[in-house]
Parts: sequence; structure tokens; C-alpha cells
Amino acid sequence: MKLLVRLFAVTILAVSFLSVVHAQASSGSGDQLHEGFVDPPRDFSPMPFWFWNGRMEGPEIQKEIHAMVDQHVYGAFLHARDGLETPYLSDGWWKAIGSGLEESKKDGFEFNFVDEYDWPSGEVRNVQMSGNHQSEVLARHPEYRMQTLAYDSKVVHGPQAINLPADRDTEAVVAARWLGRDRIDSESLRLLNVENGHVQWSVPDGDWVVLQFHLQPAMGFDGGFVDLMNPDAMKLYFKLSYGEYYRRFASYFGNTIHYSFADHEGDYGYRIAWTPELFQAFQKRTGYDLRKVLPLLIYDGGDTTTKVRTDYLSTVTQLYAASFWDGITTSARKLGIERTGHAWEESLQWSAALQGSLFSVERGLNPVGVDSLEDFGRQPLNFKVAQSVADFEGRRFMCENQGVQGTNSYLDMEGMRKGTNAIGAWGVNLFVPHAFDYDASRANYPPDWLHQPFWPYFHYYADYTRRISYMNADSSHVTNVLLYYPITSIWAHTAPLFSGSTSYQEIGRPAAWKNETILINDYYTRMILQLADHHWDYNIADDQYLDSARVEGNELVIGPQRFRAIILPPLTTLSRNTLRKIEEFDKAGGVVLAIRMLPSSSPEAGGNDAVIKTGMDSLFGGEDSSSGNAGAYYIADSVNSLIATLDAKVPKDVRIIEGPSQQHLYFEHRRKLQKDYYWVVNDTDRARINQVHFAAKGIPEKWNALTGAREPLFYRNGPDGTEVRLNLAPWDAFYIVFKPLTGSGQDAELVSTNAETVDSVSRQGSLMRVHLSGPADQATTFVTLHGETHNYEGEVSTGSIKPLVLVGDWQFRPQPERISVPYAKVKDAPEAEGERRGWEREGADDTDWPSLWLSEEQGTVRKWEMIGPFPNTDNNGFNQVFPPEKEFDPHKKYEGLNAQIVGWKQYDGNEPHLALENWDIWMSTSGGRDSDAAYVTQFNPELLTNGDKWVVSYAHTYLYSSKEQHAQFIVAADNWARIWLNNKPVYGQLRTPFWYELNDHWADKVPVELKAGWNDVLVKVGKGRGVSSGFYGFSFRVADDNGNTLRDVTASFQQKLGNESPVESSSMRWYRIAIPPGCVAVVPPALQGHYRMLVNGHPATPSGNEPVDIRKFLNGDRNSLVIIASQKDRLDSPVQFVTGDTPFPLTSWTKTGLANYSGSAIYSKSFTLPASFHGQRVVLDLGQISSVADVYVNGKSAGTLVWSPYRLDITNLLRQGQNQLKIVVTNTEANQRAVGTSHHLLQAIDKCGLEGPVRLIPYMDKVITLHEVASK
Repeated sequence: MKLLVRLFAVTILAVSFLSVVHAQASSGSGDQLHEGFVDPPRDFSPMPFWFWNGRMEGPEIQKEIHAMVDQHVYGAFLHARDGLETPYLSDGWWKAIGSGLEESKKDGFEFNFVDEYDWPSGEVRNVQMSGNHQSEVLARHPEYRMQTLAYDSKVVHGPQAINLPADRDTEAVVAARWLGRDRIDSESLRLLNVENGHVQWSVPDGDWVVLQFHLQPAMGFDGGFVDLMNPDAMKLYFKLSYGEYYRRFASYFGNTIHYSFADHEGDYGYRIAWTPELFQAFQKRTGYDLRKVLPLLIYDGGDTTTKVRTDYLSTVTQLYAASFWDGITTSARKLGIERTGHAWEESLQWSAALQGSLFSVERGLNPVGVDSLEDFGRQPLNFKVAQSVADFEGRRFMCENQGVQGTNSYLDMEGMRKGTNAIGAWGVNLFVPHAFDYDASRANYPPDWLHQPFWPYFHYYADYTRRISYMNADSSHVTNVLLYYPITSIWAHTAPLFSGSTSYQEIGRPAAWKNETILINDYYTRMILQLADHHWDYNIADDQYLDSARVEGNELVIGPQRFRAIILPPLTTLSRNTLRKIEEFDKAGGVVLAIRMLPSSSPEAGGNDAVIKTGMDSLFGGEDSSSGNAGAYYIADSVNSLIATLDAKVPKDVRIIEGPSQQHLYFEHRRKLQKDYYWVVNDTDRARINQVHFAAKGIPEKWNALTGAREPLFYRNGPDGTEVRLNLAPWDAFYIVFKPLTGSGQDAELVSTNAETVDSVSRQGSLMRVHLSGPADQATTFVTLHGETHNYEGEVSTGSIKPLVLVGDWQFRPQPERISVPYAKVKDAPEAEGERRGWEREGADDTDWPSLWLSEEQGTVRKWEMIGPFPNTDNNGFNQVFPPEKEFDPHKKYEGLNAQIVGWKQYDGNEPHLALENWDIWMSTSGGRDSDAAYVTQFNPELLTNGDKWVVSYAHTYLYSSKEQHAQFIVAADNWARIWLNNKPVYGQLRTPFWYELNDHWADKVPVELKAGWNDVLVKVGKGRGVSSGFYGFSFRVADDNGNTLRDVTASFQQKLGNESPVESSSMRWYRIAIPPGCVAVVPPALQGHYRMLVNGHPATPSGNEPVDIRKFLNGDRNSLVIIASQKDRLDSPVQFVTGDTPFPLTSWTKTGLANYSGSAIYSKSFTLPASFHGQRVVLDLGQISSVADVYVNGKSAGTLVWSPYRLDITNLLRQGQNQLKIVVTNTEANQRAVGTSHHLLQAIDKCGLEGPVRLIPYMDKVITLHEVASK
């Protein structure tokens, strides 16, 4: 019966969905599933990437393990990453590992490891090494280098005799009749002989193309250099990495160490990938010689082309899987551990080009795994293949979740929850958050989850994911639809990969292929997304799984999974074995759906395969026919039409009966311990009430993954399932768990109500009783139910009691005793001029004043002569000597990259430069002293290097030192750098980081001896595949041993003191600093000379170093501190303030002097409880917050709120009359991170602190009696 619901409630944020987490449910019911849900085993805990990115010290490692365990994180994957100072796999590394393992065993902590420094895997990367591509594998065996079959082609006209040179790396020379437009005659293919370094051939009549295939060293898509298809190379890799772990720590394997991890955006090779076993393996597998047919990888040779390409990629996929994926996983298992990881999931093109088939990768992992960056996990595209392998094979499912989410903005617990909710809906049961950083100052791809200000509350998220993992693991995934994986159709059209017609950096982008694969990938992707949006869950299967599938009744069975329908995306190519299985399924009564394009080719016979064509005609009647088998349906174009057909022909597990749009409402059905349950996700920022029909039968309960609590729901049992009323808050998610139904079912139907929640229906003769709750701002709350032949109505008076809004200022202070402000608005002018313009007064207009980062980075050297770029092929420029290293002559020019003539150019980092990358009608400038990146020396403005990769450039300056002195160069360079001081090398570090920041935290510190007078400095900086900091350049500062900039050292283009010399100046610098709310005193700044301080125009004169009380000068919440000091007396450290209570309205911290504050702050307010609230439930609604709120009412804890809705019940803590409310609010690390080149992040922080409005909402919460009335 169709539900007729009329909803009158204005707000539908049910109190039952409150994010209050101060109390956890206990399970004393004997319900095994719920007992496990409340407190799941530790191995379902999130196990984050734990980036080892600094100087690894045993006590600090153990301290961080304790910190994780305290927050219910019971395992991690340690991962050597950029910034690591303890050399990877060195004695110091093993000592650190030992400390971690010892502590982990005591604490019950899983100490797992990632099997490589950075990624991709398979290298045993040694970043201290300057050769062998920093690979220990290649250092021992250079012949294990990845190689590709590069080719040269030449069209020749016969008849004629040709004699072509062939080098020793030539693998094959093949000729074929040339038909033009990238087409050849496959019947004419002939393998030419190479003798004595030459190919001699009498060309027959006509046009022929001759291709010489030769081996060429290659690099993988993401920087790999080792041949991963070579089993000998992988055995060496395993010995040097896993073997060393096991040799030293075998007793921990299988107990403390459970998993290794391949963080592997790597690949089988480059374009036409080669390995020593390739030709032999291909011949054994296919029965013919690959060398003769190599041109068919590049050109279209007719029907044979499909067979050759699919045979080649099948061979490569198998070699790659056997050597790297299955091979290493099997070897790890012999040591007592399992291996997880991930590869490329984003598109079919990426899969074909880099790994062959994603299924072969996932089958080689246990747990299977995916990588989900940012909040991409809110859609299923990257997940369904891995989920399917996990379902078919009975394996765990890992997700490296939400990496770089918040890198360009912020990540609060609400943001963590959004991605995690949907990831749970795709079946993940091992969450690997990206990431925890050992050294917070060198965070890789921030934000760093471990050092977030809200870290003390992280256990709420950890328990949330632990419960999701528990419910997803060791359970049956219930679905009855199978989607076919169309990788062989992609393989058939891989000419853009092999020929080089598509840029390799674009190889994963479908549109770059410009052929049939675009349409195939488009439909495949849309079906993955739209099936989920229409509440169809499904698995995906490739040919291997379909080969092993069996037909039972009218179901297709793969492992434990049973399917009533199979969907074929657009295809050009289909395996004959797969066709036979589909035909068998169809004859048994299964449903087969195909869309847009039916296949006509097979990997067995190539193009125009009569078996495939006949099979398609038999199933569907062809693309232009409506005939075909009764259970087979061909859809011409629309994915929505395909889904409508599925709706009509296959029993549906979840149906939306009524309520808001079905999109972004996700369900996953599982079965465990004889219970059916669904994970329900509202992936929107809107609340919604939906009536949902579930195929499962029984009594549904809501299980809260945040608290472990369970609650009743309004439901109606029917012959084919259960209808349930779902009330979902924004970004809400919970479980619907079905208890067995005993006795008669619940058949009451909700007709209308204005209550927020309705549940717990019971009958008593001709009466019904029902529990209602909702805001008490209406005169009455009513409900009408329909049961059998009658309606039942009831209402209760609620008195129209309006919420109490807490308006006005709050008492406010940041929680620390002192906080720092790292930015000031600055203006240089004589003191008298500033006074005349009123710059010291309250409210002075400083909107056009530049912001200055108050840091030591102000002192970087900014005057350089530059030259370049020079070539840096494979980073050989690190050791190659170019002319600037032999001499410095600013007038000389040399041959640089691509034979271009380059000369020295002057660069002054204090001066703006033309923004050459912008094609604007009006020219614009960027950079200069006042820019956020002013401290970075950038090559592009002078050398135009932004479009270049694999280059080297030089910078030269003279440093004048007033005396002979010891110093240190503080140098950060992206990618690598070498430095000469007075023509002697003092520093060299080869690095090609994936993440790097040009600031003091990442810089290397180089001890040097400066001579009195002029010192010659040359800096050489290389760039490889790109830059990770966003800048090809470096920062360079001369400091003392404490890191303080030496102010008596001056830089100059020439050995001549000019304006650069530290001479006296009458000019002053005016600093205007926004005083943070909640601050009552200022700490005198660290200036060397005389200065003045004013607060809102009033002198604030310091007495020594004691803080200056400024309370009497404060006026409201917008106050300014002005510091006037000599321009040469640089203020290069943040200004500190002492905190204390001040009035403050509810507004974002980013709009105040707290813009760069990360931490907690305390809001306090008194209020009088209205008499009308007496006897009501009272809910506190905090409105907008980022990120966490601890709430206290009259001195007692009311609970902790970690995400929306920021609401909780405070009824039992209130008293008549006056009440006191205290809220401790904690934001994220992004504010503190938003300095230097990341200063722009402040603009992306759209919520910060308590923004409100804060309301006390009276709630009606009663069980009422409904009386029988005649049906209308």
C-alpha cells in the first residue's frame, strides 16, 4: 500500500541523530552481533599511514604509539616518506624499528610496514645515493632496469634494395605493406634478419613500412625504474626489504606485524613494455612469435590486430601479476604476514596502460585494496572491482582513505566522516587514513591527522570506523546484479598507448585516447555511478571469474555471490568462453542486459568473429532488432533506460517509497550471524525523511556507529519485505539491523504527522500507542496511522514554546596561556608621516597594506645572477659539470637545453616580475617583497622554466661578511641542489620528492666558514619530472647555529657594497597587528633597537620583557596593536599575547586576530531558563561549528560533539532561573598551516570556531494513545 505522508515539521533534525558521544551503549542482551558492534576487536581499528619523516628516535616512536592506542588506534603502517632524516634501511632505521616493535608488542599495537620509501614499490629506494636512480636493486643489478621496445619507422617504396643499420639493442625489424593512415596489411608482415649490425632487404613492389624495435631504458608513469615483470629483480627486491625485516625481527611476524603494504602507483612498464621473458612467455601462451606481429600493436592490420593486442596485454598482465603482485604476496605469506596495497583504479585506460587489468592486481593482494584521495570515496568508481574480489575470494578490503583531503583547505571531523560514510557503503573493512606524521613540521600532503588540535577526540572517529569495519568484515554482501568488466575491449584499442600518439602523462585520461575506449569507459563509469544512485548494489566480474562461474537455477554463482542479472557495457570484444557462460545463464532464466554497442570480436579469433556475432544475434537480435531471447534486453543508448529495465525485471533489494530525491542516498546490504542489516548513508548537506522498502524481513532497529547505541524505528511489515521510516540528518549514516520477527508483524501505516520522530507502535484492543518527539514550537503534535481497515488518530498539546536564542557577546578566551600572531600589515614611512596619517589610531585604514609573515624566512638571500636551463636527463645533471661550475662570468653565454643559448640574468626577489604564464590582455605582475612567496628564489621569472622538465639551473651571488665567522646555510630546494662556497663544494643532495615545502622546516642545514669580506656562492638546482612545492627554485638563508639570520651578512650581484649594505636609515616600519579576541596583554617583541607600541592609539609601554596589560585599551572585539620600529630592525618572529576573558560575538575566527590560531577556545555565557521550558526536554543546538565542541552546563559535562548536527539533550543538567553554559571549541591545524606559500589557505576555511546561532529548543517527547476513527 502506498504511503501517504504529510510532513508539517519545519525542522527534521531529529534528536535521535545527535552527535553526542559522552556515553556509549552497553550490550547486555546476549546479541552476539551487537556485542561485537559496541566494542569490536582491535584488528578492525583504523590503521593509518604513519609517515616516518624526520629523525627517528625510539622514545618519540614509543610516545606516538601510546598516543595512538590512547585514541583507540590499534595499528598503523609505518611509511618512509620525504623528510626522513634517518636513512631508510640503515642501522639507525632498524634501531627505530626495533623500538617500535618492542613497544607495540606490549601495547597490543599492530606494527605493519609499507614496503618502500615513498612510491612506487619494487626499488628499495635509497635517497642518499646519487646514482642508479637511487635504487638498491639497480645498484646491484643495473640490468634489471625497466626497458621499453621503442621503435623507428620508415616508409619505403619498392622495388628497391635497402641496407639499414641496426644497433645491438635491436630486438626485431619487421616490414609490412603500408596502406596509409596508420594501416598495414597483416598478411604481409615479415620478420627481417639482422646480420652484422645491418638489415638488408629487397623491398617488393609498392609502399612498405619498416619498423626497427630496440630496447631503450624507461621510467614508469610515477617514477619507477626497475623492471617489475622480471621475477629475478623482484626476488632481489624482496630479499633486500622484506628479507631484512624478517632476518632481524622474525619473532614479530604474524603477531605484531600482520601486514605489509605496497603503496604502488607503479606499472608493468612503459608503452611497449619489455622484460627478458617476454617473447618466450608470449610464444608459450599463444603459439606464435610476438616479434613478427609487433607492428600490430601500433598500426591497424585488420581483424588480426585485436588478437595480437589482447594476447600481448594478457601476457604482460600475467607476467606483472606473477612477478610483482602474486609473487611478492605469496612470498610475504610464507613469512607469516599478508600484503595489501593498491594501484590505479581511476579509468579503464589507466588500467590497460599501467597494470593490464585491475582485477589481476586485486587478486594478487590480501587484503585487496584501493586508494581514495580527498573525498572521492563518496562515489563507488574506484571501489567496486576491489570489493568484488573481496566478495568472491572472502578477503578483507583495505582503503587508503582520504589522502590530501584538506591539503588546500582544512579537514575537520565532519569532513573525515563524509568520506568515511560512503567508503563504508562500498564494503571497506580496513581503513588506512592518510596520514599520521611522525614529525608534524614536515607533514607530507597535509593535513596531518595525528597532530590535529582535535586529536584528543580522535577515538570517536576511530571507534566509528572500527564499527563499520566490523560490520563489513566476515559477512556476506547481498546483491543480485553483476556488471561485466570490459578490459578486453580496451586492450583491443591500445594503439594510442603503444604508438606514442597520446602523451604519456595523459595516458590515464580517457579523452586523450581519441577512439572507441572513450565511449566504453564513459558508459562503464556512468553505470557504476548511476546504479548506486538508483539503489542497485552490484559486483563486477572479469573473464577469469566468469570462466569459473556456475549456473544454478536461474542464478549465476561466483564464490558465495549469486546473481539474477548481468549487465554488459558497450563492447567491441568479448571472450568466447564468457559468451558461452552468458548464453547458459540466459537459457536458465537469467536476465542479460546490454547497452549501446554489441561486440563482434574476440581475443581468440580477433575481429569479425562469427561466433561472437552469432551469439549476440541469438541473445539480442542485433543492435537494430527488437527480437532476441526473452531474458535478454538490448538498450540502445540511455543508462537510465537500462536501469528502468533492471527495475522491471529483477527483484530490487531497496526501493524508495517516498521522500526527497533518491540521489546521494546509499545502501549496502550485508548478512552476518544470521542477521540482515543495511548501512544507510545520506551523502548530502540536507536533512531528509524517506520511507524505504527493504527486502529483508523482521523488526528493524537503528544502530548508531558513533555511540554503539540502538534505537527503535517506525516500520511496517509486508509480504515481500519491510517498509521503514528513515529520518536522516545532513551527512548522516547508520545501520538498519533486522531482528527476527516473532508473532504477527507490524502493519500500521503512517498517514500523516508533524512530529519529528515516530516509533514504537503497539496495539491495545481498539487503541494504538506510539512514541512521538519533536520541537515544541507548535500548538499540537499529531499523528494518524492506518491499520487494517481503520485509521487511528491522536494528538498532544505542545504549547507553541519557541526556542531560546542566546544572543549577544560571550565571554571568550583561547585555552593556552599565550598565543602567537604570525602576520602583520606593514608600511614603511618616517614616523612623523605615519602619525600625520593617523596610522596608530583605532580603525585606521590598512586595507591596502601588504601582509608580512613574521618569520626568519624574511632574511633569505634574494639577489642572484641566474643561468639555465641545462639538460638533466634521468637526473644525470647532478654529477654532470656545466660551464657555470667552472667559471662565473656574467657576460658569457653557453649552450643550454635543446641547444638554446643561455646567459646570466639578474634576479631580485624583492622586485615584482611580469606574470608571464598569464595570457591576459592586460599585463599583470606577481612576486616581490610583499608576496607570500617572496622568500623563495624562483627560476621561472628570469629563465622561463615552468614548461620544462629534467633541467638544471644555476644561481650565483656574493655574500659580504663583516668578519670571519662560522655560519650555516639553511637551504631548501625543489628538487635537488648542490652548493659551492668560494669555489669549494659544501653541499649536495639528490632528491626527487613527491612532497616538499620550501621553508625552514624542510631545509637542510649546511655548516660553513665565511671569510671576512666577499664570499662567492654558487647554487645548482635540478628539476626532474616536476616540482612538488609548486616552485622550481630554492630558499637560502645565512644563519647562526641557533637558526637566527646573520644580519651582518649582505648579498650583492657584484663585489661592491651599495644599497645592500646595512647602513642607518631614518625610515621606520609600521606594523599593524590584529589583537586576537580573548587576549589581555601583549608580550614585548624581540626587537634590538628602540620601538614604540600602541593599542588602539594608546601607548603601551613595556617594562623589560614583562607582558603589557592592554585591557583598559580594548574596545569591543576589533582591536589593533601598532609597533613602530626601525626598518632595518626586522620583526622576524610572531607577536605573542597573553590570554584572558574578553567579550566576543559568535563569528568565524578567520575574520579576527585568531586567523592563524589552531587550538581550543572557551566560550561562556549565563542565561535564564524560561518558565515555559519547565517539564520539557531541552535540546541545545550550537549551529555552525568547526570542528569539535565540549559542552558543560552548570559546571557538569553535557557531552562532546564531533560533527553535525551539533545538538545534545541537556534537560537533566538545567535548573530553574539562572544557568551557566560553557563550550570548549577546537578547530583544525589548517589555520596554523596557512603561512608562507600556504597563506592563501585562509580563504578556503569557510567555518572556524563557534559561529552559531546557539539555541535552546524545547522538545515534546511522549507516548500517546491513538483512537480508532473511520477511514477517510
